[in-house]
Amino acid sequence: MKYSLLFLGLGAALLQACSGGDDSRQQAADTAATALIDTSVTKATEQLSRKFFYTIGELPSPLELLDLINRKDIAYNSSLLNPTERADSYKTGFQKAVNYGIYGVDMSYAAFYGQSQDALNYFSTTRQMAKKLGVEQPFEEFVKGVDQYQSEKDSLLSIMDRAYAGIQEYLKSNHRLEVAAHVLTGSVIESQYLSLSLLQDPSAPGQEQLYQRVVDQKKYVQNLIDLMSDMKEYPSSASLLNDLKGLLSAYEGINAVGDLTKEKLATLQQSVTTVRNNLVK
Repeated sequence: MKYSLLFLGLGAALLQACSGGDDSRQQAADTAATALIDTSVTKATEQLSRKFFYTIGELPSPLELLDLINRKDIAYNSSLLNPTERADSYKTGFQKAVNYGIYGVDMSYAAFYGQSQDALNYFSTTRQMAKKLGVEQPFEEFVKGVDQYQSEKDSLLSIMDRAYAGIQEYLKSNHRLEVAAHVLTGSVIESQYLSLSLLQDPSAPGQEQLYQRVVDQKKYVQNLIDLMSDMKEYPSSASLLNDLKGLLSAYEGINAVGDLTKEKLATLQQSVTTVRNNLVK
């Protein structure tokens, strides 16, 4: 089962929201000489768009690890979540995008554990961030019915899954692909941060599947690096790229569960915390 990434629904909506444009701008574009279009740039953009599709569509959701943690009866820890009070401090487009991804994971984590009030608080914050990003209307379309299910975990998760399923419908434009990629990065980093903060002992019996998912997170980091490498001309993406490369180095030598030790797990946790702190500050 693929678990929902509501924040990815926003990323998709961001792409669609930019595709329309206003009539005057479109008319001006239409009067320009079509021959001036740089086809090499167009091809590069299309390649980047396909890479983004692959990252979100072909790999398992990073939220699956959080769901597995819940199923193993590892205690819920709300102190790990990014406080909703910080939302007002995020002023730049980069801060809004990555923290929308972060808040989306926090909301899902609370929902997995049946912490409905926390989930709704974080839903309210993601709605606020969607408004700041100028995509409030498509966001509302994705999440119709959330307010009606304050105590029903399965219903909340079902609505999130519906948002994930709608991604293909909305990813029709790449004009704000960088923003969508930042949303995705925020979600992946927060998922890793929560998971590595909750897991302590890779030798614990009956938890091999959990730690295999930890190893699998290396793929996400590599895919994010590939995305950011194609967008490094943007200062925010270039800075994020450096942080991600530092995180990937912490995965060096970790290719299977047997490669994990408590020490290596602690190093991973410290590295992902550094990246996450740079995003939420």
